Amino acid sequence: MPRRYEKRVTSKDPANSKRVILYGVHPITETVAAGKRKIRAIFLAREDAVSAELRRMISVGGGQVITVGTHELTRLCGSPNHQGVAAEVDPYPYSDLQDILGGETGAAACILALDQVQDPFNLGSIIRSAECLGAAGIALTKNNSCAVTPAVEKTSAGATAHIRIARVVNMARAIDEMKAAGFWVYGMDSKAAQNLYSLKLADKAAFVLGGEGSGLRRLVREQCDMTVSIPMQGRISSLNVSHAAAIALSEFGKRVHAGSVS
Repeated sequence: MPRRYEKRVTSKDPANSKRVILYGVHPITETVAAGKRKIRAIFLAREDAVSAELRRMISVGGGQVITVGTHELTRLCGSPNHQGVAAEVDPYPYSDLQDILGGETGAAACILALDQVQDPFNLGSIIRSAECLGAAGIALTKNNSCAVTPAVEKTSAGATAHIRIARVVNMARAIDEMKAAGFWVYGMDSKAAQNLYSLKLADKAAFVLGGEGSGLRRLVREQCDMTVSIPMQGRISSLNVSHAAAIALSEFGKRVHAGSVS
């Protein structure tokens, strides 16, 4: 029988400084399936087909299965949105930007660069769209930006387990690296004269999106090969950054399938 959990794990404990408490069914099942992070323990406050499958999956890697109550699980996660399951895992394994850029040797590839996106729900949604729509990876600014947190992983529905994400100190320099790797860099700007739908897209494209409210910073905008906008038909002048990212990725994918990238 799995033992009951007796001591609450908190990120403030020095011994737990490298622990991450992941929560939600999809983030945990996808993380276990991907096999890129050590799963130290699974905490369950449910007994059903989902918990049975998690018990089977975790037994392969030798992790613990710990039964907890719902309220204790909520305290452990710091959120009630755990769906009755959490896991103690190693920190998120960021990729190196060069690994993302150098890994794309095919005819067409698309990456996202996020310049100071701060909302975890926006970031999680962007990661989910990027993985579903076939992006090669994502570059995040390291400062004044949201990192890949358990809340982000929950919002991504487990997509963080499968897509490569890099953190960069200087986005303008990262854009230089993208250009050197053969990517054409498009800055997404609602005020740009050139619109995304009428543009001939390069077969290796990087879409750069700015943070909520402020958009692209001046130096980052100037470093892009060009800026493009998404035409608006309604009375609101701009889209949420996560929606803009999904539209750009979808448009690139549509062009690739139609054979109209160059």
